[in-house]
Amino acid sequence: MIERAVFFLLTAVLLTALPYETTALLAAAAVHELGHIGTLRFLGGRIDSFRFEGRGFCLRFREPNELWSSVLIAFAGPLAGLLFAQLLMLLHMKTGWNWLRLCAGCSALLSVFNLLPAHPLDGGQILEPLAAALWGGKRAKQILRISGWLCFGLLFTAGLLLALRGYGFALLAAALFLLPEQARRHCSH
Repeated sequence: MIERAVFFLLTAVLLTALPYETTALLAAAAVHELGHIGTLRFLGGRIDSFRFEGRGFCLRFREPNELWSSVLIAFAGPLAGLLFAQLLMLLHMKTGWNWLRLCAGCSALLSVFNLLPAHPLDGGQILEPLAAALWGGKRAKQILRISGWLCFGLLFTAGLLLALRGYGFALLAAALFLLPEQARRHCSH
């Protein structure tokens, strides 16, 4: 009980000390992860660890050994994020508080990005078991490898074009986020 109180106190201090944009992104990420955790717990799974890594939040868990459990758990994060974005936009229209709109945008972008069919994203976690059920494990890995490289290539190209036109480097950074995992999976088949 004391650990929870300390956690919530530290969270409150961090959220008040961090920049406006950072708190919106953290709130969006928290709702996304809570979508995964809630679905995992609902389906009878168990959380082994939860930590922050260089590539984002990492949730290690034991899930029920069923195809649909895996797919539902992976899909629950983006779904929670999209529903959260909708709710925040409704609240923004009632209150006019711009942080709600910013947080809604972060949540929607994070959700859509996570649905891309590439590892380590949720879309890759959804595609792989579905493809394995349809065509077998070896073919599923090939499909996911191709899909991951296509996602990287399209994001990189679009990101480079946008950066060259002065629209910033966010999409290029998103593509580069995917690169190490695609390269690792390409070498380890």
